[in-house]
Parts: sequence; C-alpha cells; structure tokens
Amino acid sequence: MSSIWYLKWDDPTKDGVLTLIDWATDLFRTDVWCLFVSKETFHRLKWVKRRQGRIEKLYLSGGEYTEKEIRNMIHSNAENLLFNYITPRFEYPGTLPSRTSFVSGRGFLFTQNHLMTSDFMELSVSYSSLTNSNVNQFLKHWLAGGSPRLKTLSLEIDGVDINEITRGIEGIIPNETLRSEEYWTISGRELTFNDRMYLKRSDGVIATCCIHHPELLFARKMFVLAVWPDAKNNACLIDTFQLL
Repeated sequence: MSSIWYLKWDDPTKDGVLTLIDWATDLFRTDVWCLFVSKETFHRLKWVKRRQGRIEKLYLSGGEYTEKEIRNMIHSNAENLLFNYITPRFEYPGTLPSRTSFVSGRGFLFTQNHLMTSDFMELSVSYSSLTNSNVNQFLKHWLAGGSPRLKTLSLEIDGVDINEITRGIEGIIPNETLRSEEYWTISGRELTFNDRMYLKRSDGVIATCCIHHPELLFARKMFVLAVWPDAKNNACLIDTFQLL
C-alpha cells in the first residue's frame, strides 16, 4: 500500500527536513517524489539535485527569486513544474525544456514562441500575455501535426474570444448535444465542458475546444484545448455517438 509523507520541520539552526528525508529515503531505498520550494528553502532543491537525477513534481511558491534560481527550477529535471506567483516578472529566452507538465501563475512571461515550441503533455498558463491571434496560430500548428504530445492546454487570455481564436480554421465540428462532457487530465483534474466545439486533424485525432468558466468567484475565463482520449482513456461524446 502506497502513502505520502508530508514533512515539515522548521529549525532556525539546522534544516531538520533534509535530515529526516535523508534518513527516510535511505531506510526505504526510495527517492524524493515531490518537493515544495520557497525563497527560504531553495537550497533543498540543490540538495535533491545532488542526491538524485530526477524528481516527479516540483512546486515553486510565491516570492522574489533571482533569474538564476528560476532557471535552476526550469532545468531541474523535474517532470512536472508548477510556478506560483513570482516577482520580478521573468521571461525565459528560447525553447522551454521538454517536460510532462508546466503550470505557470503570475510573473512568468509565457510568450508566443514558448507556445509554438513547447513540448508538454499538459500546459496551463494564468495571466498570460498571449492574444486570440496567437492561439489561432497555435491551433493551425496543432491541426498540421504540431505539438504531438499535447493532451491539455489551458490559457488565460485577456479578452478571450472563441470566434477570434477559431477564425479561418477548418475541421471544426459543432457540438450537437446538450449533455455536458467530462475530461480527466494527466494531473488528475476533472474538467467539465458545456458550450464547446471540436477540432479534428487529418489523422483523425479529435480535441474539445472551449472557453472554460471557473467555479471560483473572480476567477478569469480560460481557453481550453483537450485532446482525446483523456487520461482515463475515455473517448469524446461525438465518437461515442458515432459508435451507437
């Protein structure tokens, strides 16, 4: 039976967390699976990188970080990266390293170049500077076979407009059912789609395309692209109806 240990030990004279983790992982001959890092505990990331080559999940909490610290996060060999609010605003030049997932909050300047060149299975960006036109270009790129590993894309865009995003795009299939649609992401989130449309590539791959309205008050709307099948191998509703 698997379990998760949440370890916290605030000691001003010695980092007892690392002592305890070192003892526990040696005892059970296992690696650190997930790490939460703050400005005060950034040294723990360096410790984990020295101790093991790979970590499954890495979370960076809000705070002021240097460019070197943020770059160390990006190149940490973590399969799943989550950036909380960071200051000052940071732009990473070039192509982001290939990972399983990348989640970014306020402070990380995610550009059109990142969108077009990134290689993630799950990508979620809040407070982005992207435009409807940027996403329109990306959808054309995806329909042409680009970003083949992508399963879920969530982008917060100012003035998001599904008509502008899909302008001039072929292969759109309208939704003809009143039923809502559930989709499970690889990170374990369940997304529910109501108003939506579908995009179909020439190779037969189908994705749900919609504007997602968060349930939280004051949360901003996000454009979502969800590629089928989902993480539980469920097919989209139009595939289901075609089989009936």
